[in-house]
Amino acid sequence: PPPAWTGLMIDRAQAPAVDGRLDDPVWARAEQTAAFVGMWGGAVDPEIAKVRFVCDGQWLYIAFRASEANMRDDHVEGIEFCVAPLPESDEFAQSLVMFKGKTITRRGVARFQIPNTDWKTAYEVYDDHFVIELALPIDQLFMTPPKRGDVFEFNVSRQRKQDGTDDSWDIWVWSAGGSSPGNRSRFGEVVFCDLACVLATMRKDLQSALTAARERLRLRYCPAR
Repeated sequence: PPPAWTGLMIDRAQAPAVDGRLDDPVWARAEQTAAFVGMWGGAVDPEIAKVRFVCDGQWLYIAFRASEANMRDDHVEGIEFCVAPLPESDEFAQSLVMFKGKTITRRGVARFQIPNTDWKTAYEVYDDHFVIELALPIDQLFMTPPKRGDVFEFNVSRQRKQDGTDDSWDIWVWSAGGSSPGNRSRFGEVVFCDLACVLATMRKDLQSALTAARERLRLRYCPAR
């Protein structure tokens, strides 16, 4: 089945600065996606990309971090995000950021026609990774702010090819199985939660893990006679 993931609902005062640094406290609390896989199959690679997603009722904030020791000027990279806030509709927002080396070369939206002047982008390259940080205005996604428990359909991909060639793109996605990252039938799900909900889930997961650990110890050291 397609993967599921938690989007964190926050107060506007907690909103991150869109600066490509990801040092805002809210990013440390937001859940990270599972490892990406090849578009048409292949091994899971946890270093290809890591994505987090938060919402303050006015903006959707997306943080994309990918390991890369050598940002080459002869490679074109692309990050594509697809968000479907309206389950009953076939429409979805599809935003794309393209870059070479340390420079953004293109950004745009394929659906919903979000004006580029109204959404925010930051791109930073570090020694062993790069970061793309986006903020998309909710009112231009033709949606109302999500509430606790709301579910969006979502997918995100990383794409790369050598510039100036006819080589095919290397594509890694969070939710695989379709013919393209924008195949709506293969989108995963983002469930919106506030911090209290996230902490409650963490406590439940911890309790379950402790119970399982105690049972393993019991079976190991106190086997039935």
